Amino acid sequence: MRLEPVTPDYYPFLYELSTDPALSYHWVHRGLPPVYESFVAEIRSGYLAHFIIVRAADDRPVGAAMAYGEDFRHGHCQLAVALASAATSKGMGVEAGSLLLDYVMTTWPFRSVYLQSPGFSVTAVASGQNSHFDPVALLRAHRYHEGRYWDEHIMAVSRERWEHSKLRHRISPAAVAPGERDLLQSQSAIQSSNGQR
Repeated sequence: MRLEPVTPDYYPFLYELSTDPALSYHWVHRGLPPVYESFVAEIRSGYLAHFIIVRAADDRPVGAAMAYGEDFRHGHCQLAVALASAATSKGMGVEAGSLLLDYVMTTWPFRSVYLQSPGFSVTAVASGQNSHFDPVALLRAHRYHEGRYWDEHIMAVSRERWEHSKLRHRISPAAVAPGERDLLQSQSAIQSSNGQR
């Protein structure tokens, strides 16, 4: 995956993504997207950082990655990743979210970055719980969706955790100190040779 800046060529894709029946309730409008012109105005001014998630293999856009809710005084912001239905459950969201998190942490001096997930989609981020991020709050019966109330899960990634994350070193080789880079390359070579036996 790679992240590309949002340009006008991508506006129709983003609007289609936000109105996808399988995804629209996750979007900031909670299933009630604005008219196209208002949506475009929001894209231009509503986010700290906003990228298109592109699949490198075929240059196809598959989602959007956003940083928003920035609070520079207290040192935190929020992240969100939205994937087209066909791109879910394939690890693309983790990779794109990691790229965005690395971008945010290397661009601004935030201490923590928060992520939110309603109970009906929390399994999408469950694999990273306690290994890449920490659960910090649970809002009971916070969202109404498909005839019932769902909990809202709030998770955080601290700067310290991200700087020492193996995931960060995988997606951003430049983040690894020279001594660590040699060690990681040696480990990778050992794993490769073990896999060939």
